[in-house]
Amino acid sequence: MLLPALLTVGPPARSLTSGTTDLPNANSPIWASGLNEDEDEDEDEDEEEHTLNVFKRMAAGALMMTVPVTAAVAQSAIIEGVVDKINESSANITLKHGPAPSLGFKEAVTMVYEVSDRAMLKQLKVGDKVKFEAEGGDEGFMVTKIEKSGK
Repeated sequence: MLLPALLTVGPPARSLTSGTTDLPNANSPIWASGLNEDEDEDEDEDEEEHTLNVFKRMAAGALMMTVPVTAAVAQSAIIEGVVDKINESSANITLKHGPAPSLGFKEAVTMVYEVSDRAMLKQLKVGDKVKFEAEGGDEGFMVTKIEKSGK
């Protein structure tokens, strides 16, 4: 009967003192650190406090980074386009527009959008240049605000 070969993952374990693949012995500095239990507890508390402080600083940094990002998203949320088709009965509008980073579009597209309020469609006609805001969701994209741009 043939036995499968044993596989090892990664480099062999090394002792911090000898540089060999042998495990450290009881006289090794790893095991004989000279610390008593109280010092071990103090060291654990210091390490825990240090870790907590690192997380606090990371959270504060992440919070500070969201302020400029939120402002950038708000500035790029307005999309310019042209009305291609209006369907008041199904409360949707087809808009041709350029890139829309706020919706994840890097290229120009022509898309059908639902509208949050059918009354928005009454002020528009095919060919109107518009500025609009839209949101993406599980059901698709919805125009939340739209107005003629006058260009």
